[in-house]
Amino acid sequence: MSDIVQALESIKEVYINIPKRIEELENHLRNLDNEQQDLLHFMEFAKPDAREMIRKYKELRNTRNERRKVKDELELLQSAKEIFSYQKLTEKNVGKVLGNVHHVLNVQENRCYTMKVRKDLQELIR
Repeated sequence: MSDIVQALESIKEVYINIPKRIEELENHLRNLDNEQQDLLHFMEFAKPDAREMIRKYKELRNTRNERRKVKDELELLQSAKEIFSYQKLTEKNVGKVLGNVHHVLNVQENRCYTMKVRKDLQELIR
């Protein structure tokens, strides 16, 4: 009997909680994007001293790190959300979605950024 309850809890997690979490993360991402823009505009228009500039740099870095975590989780959940597109779930469909999630995890673990313009900074981030 507990297996049935566990299976139903898993279904609830996929069909109810994942869409709610995606919505929460999308809202949080928008907020972080706005915070990032505020900090960049502060750097553009304010005349802070060196100490204040360092504080704002750290805030921007923390915002970017938080934004990356949100984007990573959102990417995983969006990949898992593909399961909703199937009218009839089969083992093959579930396996495909699971494979996509594993692929996303692998890409996230091995991520690197290639500078587009400031090639002189590339060696500093490896």
